[in-house]
Amino acid sequence: MNVHISKPYGYCSGVKLAFEKIKYIRKLNPGKNIYVLGQLVHNDDALKELDESGVTTLLGASPFDSAFLDKLNNDDVLVFTAHGHDEKLDEILKARKITFYDTACPKVKEIAQIIKKQVALGKDVIYLGKKNHPETIGATSIDAHVHLYDINSKFDFSLIKDDSPIVINQTTLAPYEIEDIIKDIKTRFPNATILNSICFSSRYRQDGVENLPKNTDVIFVIGSPNSNNTTTLFKYAQKLYPQIDVFRIANVDDLKKSQINLHIYKNAAIISGASTPQSISDIVADYLKTI
Repeated sequence: MNVHISKPYGYCSGVKLAFEKIKYIRKLNPGKNIYVLGQLVHNDDALKELDESGVTTLLGASPFDSAFLDKLNNDDVLVFTAHGHDEKLDEILKARKITFYDTACPKVKEIAQIIKKQVALGKDVIYLGKKNHPETIGATSIDAHVHLYDINSKFDFSLIKDDSPIVINQTTLAPYEIEDIIKDIKTRFPNATILNSICFSSRYRQDGVENLPKNTDVIFVIGSPNSNNTTTLFKYAQKLYPQIDVFRIANVDDLKKSQINLHIYKNAAIISGASTPQSISDIVADYLKTI
């Protein structure tokens, strides 16, 4: 089988930075228990590698809930994930003198600063995102004037008292997911300011989906089930190529266990999420080339 790997692939810069910070944190704190509050990134293979390095992921823990902090000893080290966290937890940790670090993606931090500035100016902020995603929870926890517009649900516009609100979005969304929503908002609030905050990595990967080889007859989107940017890429591929089979897989083992008849295809395209290790995509590509 011929295989095309859509570029870019491998970790985005934000994920790379998070892992570099973890290595540095381990070096600074030898012998200490290091915990990550929630998933550092949304990829099971990457988290397995993290656990094998001696860093414990607190699965089920939320970076917006102080409950797990009570279980920490004072000499433990806590790491907040790349998706952001409730800054109120910082004060709790400082009071207990527990060492903590923030690995939030620079783009997520940038959006948080924009929101804080706009709220301070008295603006209402409409945040376009997916409910329960940690990035969305972080942004909407900043202030009561930040209103979540869940892209999968209807929005109560009566909550907005500002006739010129600020509109900003979760970084891992795709333009097609929010273009109709933005048109609706502009119809209701002609003076609304739209701040497109889709990160460059997500946008470039979406561009890659748009520019697959014309002879592609099967598409594999690689990433963990809980990765939102992978979900977006998968749905986008289905939308753009309704005539082509599109499969979502986590890794080569997932592919081998599937019931997909690979022998009916000649030209495969591989698309990977921003939190999918490059090695995972390479292994899948090498396997497909043997078919």
